[in-house]
Amino acid sequence: MLEADKEPKAGEKAEKPAAEEKKEKNPSSKSQLLSGKAIALLIISLIVGALIGYFSTPGNSTNCIPLFAAGGNEPDTTALKLKLADYVTELLGKEEGYNVQVTSIEPANNSLYLANFTVEKDGQDQQTQVYVTRDGSTMVLGQRNLTVFFLDEPAPVPEPAPVPEPVELTKSDKPTVRLFVWSFCPGGTHGENALKPVVELLGDKIDAKVVFIGPVTTNKADAAYSCFASRGKSVEEGLEECCVAYENIDGETVYSCALHNRKGNMHESYESARQACINKYNPEKFWDYLEAFNANCIGGDVDSCWQEQANKLMIDVAQISECAISAEGIKLLMEDSDLSDQYNISVSPSLVVNGTVYDAGASPTVYKEAICSAFNTPPEECGQDVSAATSSRSSSVTCG
Repeated sequence: MLEADKEPKAGEKAEKPAAEEKKEKNPSSKSQLLSGKAIALLIISLIVGALIGYFSTPGNSTNCIPLFAAGGNEPDTTALKLKLADYVTELLGKEEGYNVQVTSIEPANNSLYLANFTVEKDGQDQQTQVYVTRDGSTMVLGQRNLTVFFLDEPAPVPEPAPVPEPVELTKSDKPTVRLFVWSFCPGGTHGENALKPVVELLGDKIDAKVVFIGPVTTNKADAAYSCFASRGKSVEEGLEECCVAYENIDGETVYSCALHNRKGNMHESYESARQACINKYNPEKFWDYLEAFNANCIGGDVDSCWQEQANKLMIDVAQISECAISAEGIKLLMEDSDLSDQYNISVSPSLVVNGTVYDAGASPTVYKEAICSAFNTPPEECGQDVSAATSSRSSSVTCG
């Protein structure tokens, strides 16, 4: 059980349970914070990221977290829904016009409720989840890196984003570019949309690839606590919540996991495998597929939507489906997961150029400047403006 006698300040990062403890990853990502106004500037696809991304960005940990409520009566869930909605609306900024609704509250374990949210603005909505102590006093955000908010206190004002320190990239004739994401992470999809016009501009002058963080592993402990829904669960329960189990992959059981999976809904793992297979068999159509999927499928009927987008691009749906659920697709994800571990990646999106993590926000311009700085001799395209099918603003929203 976690200690409850020392409480972090509202909005402060807290240490995860010992059963879920893994090595700390990607210290360079710890500077990512959003100002209150910056949240309002994000496109609607990033609203959820403002909750599960910014408020779960890695930071300095305290020694404990009050996950286990000390005394008190459980609140009426109807009243708690209103309390949570009001608090999250205040976090996002009342003047920004967000419509926050808590659609359901259900027991997660003896200490926590799981609350499902819909955040709507300008006719578009996104869904996310948070955990709340049974006494209704504390909201917990994040998975690998936790942040707590005390619901009976005023919502904290986010700190201004610090200016990232310059990063010196290794130079090469053909830079290697790797964008690490979870495929359903709002920050990750924004990063993909931001990198797409840069890839189109620079073409085969760079070696660019999207890498899926996973984990996809034979290690049960690593797999069990890899998604939001595993909070407070046992290893076996966590595996059911987070992962698809594939037996007899080279004689072993491999667990394909993703941050936004939950029991009965493993769409993120399945889609990551499909995207890896599309990149293998249809690399020339991969970025167009990503753009179409991100715009139309997340939060909807993923099973039919991905096929619709693939058919429009004349991608062989049967081939991709077979690849994604076979050892072929799982091994592609295992390679990505191993690469994520190699670079200590646990934040989506994370850009790695010539082996160096580049942490300065996500926009077409930022990405182009980073990649062009890694050429021995920058091509003439580096002097051109990069067009974008996404917002030109740099985003610090992440998942992790």
